[in-house]
Amino acid sequence: ATGWSVVLNVLLADGLLALYREFQTVRLNPAGSGAFRAEKIDDEPLVILFGDSRIAQWMPLPAVEGCRVVRRGVGGQTTAQALLRLDEDVLAARPRAVVVQVGINDLKTLGVLPDRREAIVESCLRNIETLVDRMAAQGIEVVVLPILPPGPVDLSRRLVWSEAIGDSVEQVNGLLLGWKKDHVTILECRSLLAPKGGIKPEYAGDTLHLTLAGYETLNRQLEPVLRQMTSE
Repeated sequence: ATGWSVVLNVLLADGLLALYREFQTVRLNPAGSGAFRAEKIDDEPLVILFGDSRIAQWMPLPAVEGCRVVRRGVGGQTTAQALLRLDEDVLAARPRAVVVQVGINDLKTLGVLPDRREAIVESCLRNIETLVDRMAAQGIEVVVLPILPPGPVDLSRRLVWSEAIGDSVEQVNGLLLGWKKDHVTILECRSLLAPKGGIKPEYAGDTLHLTLAGYETLNRQLEPVLRQMTSE
């Protein structure tokens, strides 16, 4: 028993150290800016996938004839952080189209901040709308994906999880789906990935992320939309 106790303490210490490093990194660079500066962009039409780790892990990329598709997702980012890097990572590149998936990192904080639910939900929705409106105002075609609901909750997350997270995802999505904006398409992808509310097990890599099969399924719905947008 003593040996297992030592192992668990070491693992706990390593986990806390990793969290502390991540916290300090965010304090130094809250936008996560500069991550894509070395990425060479030619003159070919560009489609950008923009958001958090769900974008960063997107593989395979959707195929869009005549366009280069790039990922500009930063793991762990909230909508407020995504807004901070919008100019550098999206607008400066002048893309033909942008796919947005962001918001789950705002809402997952409800597991430890339950008393701030209304403010967190309002801020999340407002920030997504600001992102979308700023891109659309420049004539960029924007595809907004509803916030993908959580999959089965991992053991490591249960202490900081709440049913309010899934409920708030549905609340934000319900408002997103009512948007009617020029240059903006809301792609209702949940019917394929999460027909009963939660991500289907075969598509859930973990609580928050998709498997390869999940991204392939998403691509099949997304690709025709992007092809039409970029061919006009």
